[in-house]
Amino acid sequence: LDAGHTGLRPAAPVAPPAGSPAAADAVGGAVLISQPVPADEPFAVVVQLKPGRPADDLIVQVFVSAAEDFSPDKATSSNELVWLLQGSRQKVVAGDRMEVDAPRPDAAGKPDGKGDPLVVRLVVGKQLAVVSTGAQRLWAGPSGLAAKPRTVGVRYIRLDGTKPAGDPPVVQSIRVLKR
Repeated sequence: LDAGHTGLRPAAPVAPPAGSPAAADAVGGAVLISQPVPADEPFAVVVQLKPGRPADDLIVQVFVSAAEDFSPDKATSSNELVWLLQGSRQKVVAGDRMEVDAPRPDAAGKPDGKGDPLVVRLVVGKQLAVVSTGAQRLWAGPSGLAAKPRTVGVRYIRLDGTKPAGDPPVVQSIRVLKR
């Protein structure tokens, strides 16, 4: 990941050394909060991002994890609540269930990638959660998270480990709000 003056974005992919195996099919990286939130403490994570141009080969995700088994190649874990933006779609995944597959928010879907910033909000309680983009509530229901401390983060996954993204989403701010 690259943390520049405009925000957090995926770093340019690095070509594998000559003679080495080809790059992985999918690679990723994440930024996590330093201290997990206790499972019995409600909180909200609010992320503002510039969505960039729609691209199917790059996914940006806002997530809450109740597991510590983050994979070294994609920074994913086994128990998560996730909002993601990929190409022309936004999705919500709770545990193993795809809860929402909806069109990309209008402000984010301008063909030139110059849409207004998008605010993504995940409100998480002991067992329930609400996910919204802008003023639109996308989903509310059981979070699928285990009763363990919750790690909050933002992640990028590049589906083609060698292909650069032209105008990727840029995360401008991440806030975790507690009582």
